[in-house]
Amino acid sequence: LMRRYLVWPAGMIFPNVILKCAILRMLHENKNNEDSNLATWKMGQLRFFLILLIIQFVYYWIPGYFMPILTSFSLLCFMYQKNIVFGQLTGFYGLGMGALQLDWQSVTAFLQSPILYPWWALFNILIGFIGIYWIIVPILYYTNTMNAKVLPIFSDDSYARDGSSYNYSLITDGNMRLNQTAYEQYGGAMLTPAFTVTFCIQFAVITSIIVHTILYHGKDILKQFNMSADEASNDVHGALMAKLAKEVPEYWYTFLFVSLFVCGALVCQLSALMPWYYLFVIISIDFILLLPGGIVKAITNQDIDLDLLMSFLGGLVLKGNAIANMTFRTYGYTIQRRSLTFISCLKLGHYMKIPPRAMFTMLVVNTLIGSTRARDWWIKYSYIFSAAMSAGVGAALIIIAFIPVFPVDWWGNAQNELDGDGCRYSTADFSGTLDDGTFLEDSDK
Repeated sequence: LMRRYLVWPAGMIFPNVILKCAILRMLHENKNNEDSNLATWKMGQLRFFLILLIIQFVYYWIPGYFMPILTSFSLLCFMYQKNIVFGQLTGFYGLGMGALQLDWQSVTAFLQSPILYPWWALFNILIGFIGIYWIIVPILYYTNTMNAKVLPIFSDDSYARDGSSYNYSLITDGNMRLNQTAYEQYGGAMLTPAFTVTFCIQFAVITSIIVHTILYHGKDILKQFNMSADEASNDVHGALMAKLAKEVPEYWYTFLFVSLFVCGALVCQLSALMPWYYLFVIISIDFILLLPGGIVKAITNQDIDLDLLMSFLGGLVLKGNAIANMTFRTYGYTIQRRSLTFISCLKLGHYMKIPPRAMFTMLVVNTLIGSTRARDWWIKYSYIFSAAMSAGVGAALIIIAFIPVFPVDWWGNAQNELDGDGCRYSTADFSGTLDDGTFLEDSDK
């Protein structure tokens, strides 16, 4: 059903799929580029890829082995290392003001390659991040809103009222069900201001993408509702695909859906994970949010995370049952994510002119088995650059992991969980106490 909205329309580009297309074309295309409009840049894409791969492979030994501090270098924190407030604001494990990342793997860990995003999407992320995490969060923390100063300014852990790590085993019985009496005695979990704001944003995003989809894409959705594959061939890719092969009949997808639903229901019921009929609730929610989330993914390359929403709804309808809650959350999150992955693969087949039925079969079997300046340069090399950098990191990681080399022991390699960027005060609460209970006596505010 979503093919007519997310695969066939030319406007649904899926930037992450374009990266894969660039790699496949580089490896398989023998066309000489010198007679094209990109002839200004003489180097072939494969040669460019291999050169960057080797450079990144060599360089990654520095942040990956000899000097890991480069993956999270808090430059400003080094100026005043014993100040708690300065550490919380500038430390990489705090709010990261002024923190530098000189490691491609670290840069792409959260949002993947920045080359995959439209400039306006990156600008929107930047402005939102500064406004929320560098302005609102410090205001909440340093005004001690909801007793926030007993916690670190940024952490995804849960805490007890006294600031210690929350011990969930004290409020659950042997069957992982909530002990209400113990919960009332121990108290609820506290979250850091940054993590609390993150939760609020995730709920707001769910509402906003639905409203955005209705306002900006509502007419197109209604127009495409009864559209066939032939009618959708209004661009070069659609026209070529219409001539190439037949589309996958919708009853193939229906059969696959029913089969997987039955399997999921049996797993839930026979393993006593949760009542199987809650799958109807999960699928309904995922179906409603799949199209809005898919449009955002196709245009901006940003994923809409349903993890929190599903956790909240699971706790609401399956009160006190941690196993059932996690099952609800896992199904809800995974169905949405795998659906978008499936759709993006269909888009890859659309771009690369792979027959839809062969693509469908491959995906099912695979699942079962397991710019203005130098514009021509960016057109030719940008996605190759991203892939080469990631490939270089991967190659270096394999060597570092499996080939024994001499140990390196110096300040640039002396990392631990509390001091990964040389700014251990970034994880302390306002009194100077770390997550493990260590009190930093030499700290100041």
